[in-house]
Amino acid sequence: GTIADRVTALLRARGFEAPLIDTGEMRLPGAARRRVVLPEAGLALRLAECAVATSAPGALRFGPGRHHLFDPRDGRSPGLWRSVSVIAPEAETADALSTAFAVSEPERIGDLVPQGVGVVATDSAGRVRHFGRTPALAEA
Repeated sequence: GTIADRVTALLRARGFEAPLIDTGEMRLPGAARRRVVLPEAGLALRLAECAVATSAPGALRFGPGRHHLFDPRDGRSPGLWRSVSVIAPEAETADALSTAFAVSEPERIGDLVPQGVGVVATDSAGRVRHFGRTPALAEA
């Protein structure tokens, strides 16, 4: 996320008004809305001047019930979510929150999501949950 933000700042300083940056996290600067698909949630959003990061526990598995995202409190890999996508003003924020929320209970996400940040989480049963508020999620 940090790299996406820094590359965006560098390119803007060099005269590029709205470079689309994808380093695993997407940075969508400028006023032009771009289509971003969140496949697990079945959503296509039109986003501008923001960043999107998705953490998907199933992306890298080490065995049954073990994946690359783990709860630092106990070292276990919770199976709560298929994916957690965060829409935030900066990619660094979106990246950090998507990782943290991917191992968090729904109540905890609801309590911790900052103002101006939106979360789309698909649970292990395929149900889609929204937390927080952004204009993009209001349109979804």
